[in-house]
Amino acid sequence: MFVRKTKLYFHFLKLFFQPIHLAYPYLHHGQQHVNMKKKYNRIKAVLVEQDKTSLWLAEQIGRDRSTVSRWCTNDMQPPLEVLYQIADILGVDVCKLLVREEKG
Repeated sequence: MFVRKTKLYFHFLKLFFQPIHLAYPYLHHGQQHVNMKKKYNRIKAVLVEQDKTSLWLAEQIGRDRSTVSRWCTNDMQPPLEVLYQIADILGVDVCKLLVREEKG
């Protein structure tokens, strides 16, 4: 019990003494921060092309709608197995769900 409370206390201290933009990144509204977000998947774009929603996709794959929403906004990336499952459900090649990075 003491160890658990001690860990919680140190976690609190670590959060408390961090710069505010590290502890609460959603409070940072700078233009650079918005543009720094890298997109790895095109799940949302393919859903829009097919007139489908992230809620529909969540029901099809049996995942929580907030998780699928985070995949669509590129806040998180789905596991590779799930990406293939999404491609099968949408009837597209898995490569169409990924952002192609051009080598300059």
